[in-house]
Amino acid sequence: MERRSAAPKDQKYTIGVTLAVAVLASFCDACNVEVVDPEAKGCLKDGKLHEFGETFRAENCVRCTCTKDYLGCCNIAGLPGNYDEEACTAIYDEKNCQYKVVRKDNQDEECTFTSMVV
Repeated sequence: MERRSAAPKDQKYTIGVTLAVAVLASFCDACNVEVVDPEAKGCLKDGKLHEFGETFRAENCVRCTCTKDYLGCCNIAGLPGNYDEEACTAIYDEKNCQYKVVRKDNQDEECTFTSMVV
């Protein structure tokens, strides 16, 4: 009977981190998680190298966290909800990374909304 050896410690750690990252990403539809190369000196995002432990705002209104195991980025703009969708519309302001809810017939007039989905 042949006996198989257990997975190496590093392999178990990598599997554990990968599963943890997958669970984290599943909580947020607006998130993206990438596994970091173990030989890397940081995380590359938008052509810039970020240090491990750094949290930063990247292009397209996402907040990212760089660790030795993964680069996790989530959209920071919440989508407004619970407003009169027949009379109002949500307009995205990319400069400020936020939505504004305004009347369709007069975009200078803001509408009220009571929830925000991230």
